[in-house]
Amino acid sequence: MDSSALLRMVQSKIPNLKKKSNQEYVGSCPSGTHTDKNPSWSINIESSVHHCFACGFKGNGVQLAEFWDEDPKPFYSDDYKHNQTLKNGHIKTNNVYPKQVNNQSNLQNNKVRNRPLLGLKKTIQGNNDIINILPEKIANRYTLEAWNELGVLYNTFYNKLVFPIKNKESEWVNCYYHKPNPYFYSKGFKTQVYPLELIKHFNPNDVLFVVEGLKDVLTMRSRGYQAISSTGGKKIPEDLSAIKHFKFICVIPDNDDNGKETSYKWCKELYALGIKVLICDWSKMKKEYPLKSDVSDISDKELTELIETNDIYKPPVEKYEQPKDKGDFHIVDLTRIKRKDYKPVQFAVETLMTTNKVNMLVGETGSGKSYFALQMAMSIASEHNDFLGFKINVKEPKVLYVDTEVGDDEVLERVDLISENFDDELFFKNMEVISHTERVEQAWEKIIRHIERYKPSIAIIDCLYNTAKGVNTSKANEVDKILDYVNQIRTYYPNLTILLVHHYNKGNSEQGVTLDRISGASNIIWNISGVATGIIKSGISKRYRLIKNLKVRGKVSSSCYLLNHNPSVNYIEMMGIEQSPEIHLKTQGKTKKLVQLASDIREIVGEDTTFQVSKILNLQTQYQVNQSTMYTYISELEDMGLIKYVMNNGPSKIYELGNIKFRKEDLFLEE
Repeated sequence: MDSSALLRMVQSKIPNLKKKSNQEYVGSCPSGTHTDKNPSWSINIESSVHHCFACGFKGNGVQLAEFWDEDPKPFYSDDYKHNQTLKNGHIKTNNVYPKQVNNQSNLQNNKVRNRPLLGLKKTIQGNNDIINILPEKIANRYTLEAWNELGVLYNTFYNKLVFPIKNKESEWVNCYYHKPNPYFYSKGFKTQVYPLELIKHFNPNDVLFVVEGLKDVLTMRSRGYQAISSTGGKKIPEDLSAIKHFKFICVIPDNDDNGKETSYKWCKELYALGIKVLICDWSKMKKEYPLKSDVSDISDKELTELIETNDIYKPPVEKYEQPKDKGDFHIVDLTRIKRKDYKPVQFAVETLMTTNKVNMLVGETGSGKSYFALQMAMSIASEHNDFLGFKINVKEPKVLYVDTEVGDDEVLERVDLISENFDDELFFKNMEVISHTERVEQAWEKIIRHIERYKPSIAIIDCLYNTAKGVNTSKANEVDKILDYVNQIRTYYPNLTILLVHHYNKGNSEQGVTLDRISGASNIIWNISGVATGIIKSGISKRYRLIKNLKVRGKVSSSCYLLNHNPSVNYIEMMGIEQSPEIHLKTQGKTKKLVQLASDIREIVGEDTTFQVSKILNLQTQYQVNQSTMYTYISELEDMGLIKYVMNNGPSKIYELGNIKFRKEDLFLEE
């Protein structure tokens, strides 16, 4: 390279060029993408390497000459000459380097990475010194089938293998000249899997081998194995999507420390993709091999022996230190059990709401879940000892009730109706209600601001559906957008107890109080760190509600409770544990008919509580149904717990009546 010619060219283009050291010069960046009042561009005249520390414009003398439309020939280095295609002893002028343009993305990435280099294939194959025929002197090492499959070439002038690098569409993106003096035709190339274009033809149910060099891939293919490598040597490609569908991948390292290091990098990345990874071990071979040996240095028999040394890769267990980041996992110190310095689960409201956790109240439309949540909030704020008989354990209550559904007037009317049973002065002091009736993009940011302002000990958010515009809460993946905010609140306010009011999906009311009916169930359930409670309407009376714990943190009752919702004052009262919740799951009309049937059966059998089905079939005339329908009714009575199967008596079954007196009275409550 002519250093003096390079200096003259640079001086003519950079007016403020100054000498910094013997070979180093600095001046304003010539890229034209920014004003460079404080010169940030430098060039080494001896190596011709230049770089702008402001915009990233960089390269060598050849590329700089091309950028300025100058003749690059005086600046060719010996290595660069090797990268050119020789013809009749002269360098061809049709090189494949894309010309530098004044574009910021091109300045930062001098080449378009791994996109087809136009003319590269024609340029390489147009070199008289490069042939695509498998030379006779190496024909005993490789098969012609593998040679042609990979498209390997041979440089007869330098006696070296030439490997075309292709993308998935088999377009040339680079070319690799093998040892001695290995190099890529184009620099700035992004490491990729080799041979990327052939992987789609491999069988994913067979073992795929990973070797260290491109020549080793040629060796493995010649011996009938599926094999890949990295074009970056020790560097693992960032994109491994082309091989993630393989069931088994076996890594064969080179026989040296670098080989082991590279192989473990491969294993780590492949293991993370969920692939079963195997790794071979040279030390388990029968004889000792020279350092740096690879699969191309051993015979077919020795390769088989090396493959048989494979073992399943297991990631190393590293010494663990407790992380400082609160968001990371921490090892639980089990010895704290003996020291008693841990805190067992605490309840703000026994059974219904755990302290400092995210809890949920979920119910179907019209079940009164909002009244339930509001009455609970007012009970806590009024410093009551219990709510519906469940003990309240909040010493200094400060409740924030967030209404996103009915608006100021409606929520005030509800509070007014319920307040007859509370101390106005106390719940005015210990409770604040905020209301917003429109679904908005930033509802959670507003809620968080109110939490920061009011600093409550308990926040009840009614309801989850209206807190995020455009989020479909029936879809588990979209619910994550809301839950991210909930988890953010937990992180910022770890001492805050949260109750989220949510709804069941429509329909399937006969399933009762279950987790599966929750809208967006799968994701929501896993994010509830406290208690989830379900509430549903009863088929017996419009007044009745059933509540039950669906997901529990801590020791709570698994019973189902029956509530009475007094419509005149919108006040909810506890009626007790419901032993037969199934009776409430039918529609009101169907329930009345079945309970009446049970009552009629009692009149027929008299004092004897057991009866044979054949003896009561005459009721089908009274109910104007056929025999098949009557058998269906009897089956439904059994499902509801109104009768109990005892035994078979020939073709007929014997049942025992339950106590239906209480149930019959329920049917005729005024509504």
